Amino acid sequence: MTNAKSVTVAVCTRNRAPSLKRAVRSVLEELATSRWASDPQFCVLIVDNGSTDATAECVRGLQKREPRIRYVLEPTAGIAVARNRALAELDTDVVVFIDDDETVCPGFIEAHLDTYEQHPACVAVGGAMDLDFDTGAPRWASPALMSLYSSYPVPVGTYRRLESGENPPFGGNLSLLVSAAIECGRFDTTLGRVDTSLISGEETVLLEAMRSAGREIWVTGAARIRHHVPAERASLSWVLRRSIGQGRTEQRIAGDHAWAPIIPHLLFGGLRLFAKRRSFRPPVLVEYAVHRAYWVGRLTEAIADRRSR
Repeated sequence: MTNAKSVTVAVCTRNRAPSLKRAVRSVLEELATSRWASDPQFCVLIVDNGSTDATAECVRGLQKREPRIRYVLEPTAGIAVARNRALAELDTDVVVFIDDDETVCPGFIEAHLDTYEQHPACVAVGGAMDLDFDTGAPRWASPALMSLYSSYPVPVGTYRRLESGENPPFGGNLSLLVSAAIECGRFDTTLGRVDTSLISGEETVLLEAMRSAGREIWVTGAARIRHHVPAERASLSWVLRRSIGQGRTEQRIAGDHAWAPIIPHLLFGGLRLFAKRRSFRPPVLVEYAVHRAYWVGRLTEAIADRRSR
């Protein structure tokens, strides 16, 4: 059995005091019915990533309700930096990361910890990320685009080891064995969201390092969160920006500095989509535009990398 005997739920936040309060309250409600309800080792760690709003005041209010809430200020902006600060602050075996725009569902904490207890080689556990649009999902957004909103569908009842080549879980519903995360290099600070940048992938690189080291990553449908999507993200402009960010992310991870091979993909790629869908309806046209934006992102990153050398 692994040494996963204690747990911290870590929430990294920046200028989202109202949604942070909602996220932490959902954790406290879950805590009240869990085996850690009275465990003094349990901790909710809030990493304030340089907020300029009422975040600190919000946390003080939450601490009056639950003294096991810890607060730490990390002034250097960046989700990867904030998550690394969480790892540095912890004295528990497992950290469960959620984002400040999420709420957890019943059984969330138990599902993460049970997996470590049942699988000694497990060093990371991912769960389902269900989307909750504040104004409803856009009519033009096909299911293929939901991953841009961090949807990670895991059916209820799913419980399995993640196999090579499968998409890894997202950092908004991810737990890690702290010692393994540190041993495998922590989160890559050249990746991840920083203010308006939509580059991501810091958890992808860490999980791949873990898997390359022969460790096990598991996914469970019992660990579920609701990811709240604000109205401003239900726009085509945001989706295109997000797709450009995804292209830049994957180009940066690949470390491929050649930009010439990208041009054919940018100019001609995606045409098969129309043949496959046999339609020119708005959702298909949006998918095509998103595909183009992705390759714009890859080209942008390749050129930027070349210029920096």
